[in-house]
Amino acid sequence: MFISIEILERLKSFLRVSRMTIPQTRDWWYCGVFRMYGWRDGMRPYCLLLISLSEAGSILASRIMSNSHDAPTPEELCEFISTSINETLHRRPAHVVFADSLVANTFVAVLDQIGVVVHHMNQLPSNRFSRTQTVVRRSLIEVSERARRMNTITASNICRSAGITAFASKSLAREFFISAAEFLRSHAWSWLTDLQPMEVRLPTIHKDQKMFVSILGFHDTAQIGLRLFSNLQDFQKQTFGLGGDIQGSVTHVLFVSERLASFADVDFVHEHQIDISSDVAMDNIWPVITTGYWRIC
Repeated sequence: MFISIEILERLKSFLRVSRMTIPQTRDWWYCGVFRMYGWRDGMRPYCLLLISLSEAGSILASRIMSNSHDAPTPEELCEFISTSINETLHRRPAHVVFADSLVANTFVAVLDQIGVVVHHMNQLPSNRFSRTQTVVRRSLIEVSERARRMNTITASNICRSAGITAFASKSLAREFFISAAEFLRSHAWSWLTDLQPMEVRLPTIHKDQKMFVSILGFHDTAQIGLRLFSNLQDFQKQTFGLGGDIQGSVTHVLFVSERLASFADVDFVHEHQIDISSDVAMDNIWPVITTGYWRIC
């Protein structure tokens, strides 16, 4: 992030005056730029957030940017912080945390003028880092829900779900998305049908553990994915309509439009630069794990 010398000097001058008039607290604040958990004009709009880490994660200020295509400029972020301190909150914190180290380094010289210590997330102790991540995610959800109630943004119930990253470790989630992309590129549904179960053994879980997997997409490429069964009998019941209830677990891995995927999953893939592109569709399509029979929940 680059701030012009003119803007930097103007902001420094403003904050030197503020130091004389704006009281300082012992608070820790968090400031960040985020994609919202919702859609507007086919894009996820950007949101500026200022959160108190000292007040159980209360939202101090937020701003939904009118331009959904471009990230906020350094000048816009500067103006947001300045306005929040001088006009909205009438106080300044002792510490401000930024998610991005480049942003943090940019604002060190600025906020030092008013006696505010700047940190970036990676500098925080592990317990504070984890707690801050939780607070930030909760705040972003709250702001997004508020915007949806005001019809500022929209989102389906599907993409508002927790997603894969909610229950899988980072390394496991990464492997899942990489494997899902490889499955898409293989076009397995063009040479395997949903009538062909494959037995998969899982010796790393248990020496006798196995599952039965079948491909979705041979008859209808609008529904691409996998079905996973804990036993062969359940596969036969669901596939051939045999009588009796499903006794074990049935899981679907379905591929959907990015607009239906979990926001947390989408952000995870972008943050970790995982390539999920394929020639199956013009736009990225995303894997979602579901349970039950032909439903996304």
